[in-house]
Amino acid sequence: MSVIRWEEPRQERRGRKPSDHYMSIAVELRSRPGVWALVYDGPAIHRALAGRITGGQSAFAPAGAFEALTAANGRRVYARYVGEPS
Repeated sequence: MSVIRWEEPRQERRGRKPSDHYMSIAVELRSRPGVWALVYDGPAIHRALAGRITGGQSAFAPAGAFEALTAANGRRVYARYVGEPS
């Protein structure tokens, strides 16, 4: 069965919009370049968060603009803004 409906095509979402939480972390880190900050301290292991930060995903784009590392067996994540890669 054919259907004609006048409408604009939907925009496909590629990835997710950065969460407000991660956007605020990125903004704070950018305000103090080169200074390490504790961005996660909790019971869960968050090595993946460090990978997302370093890889430039979401609010932390582009890749290489931020550095991150974990401590306490992945239960603490530190990050810093190092500037846009050239």
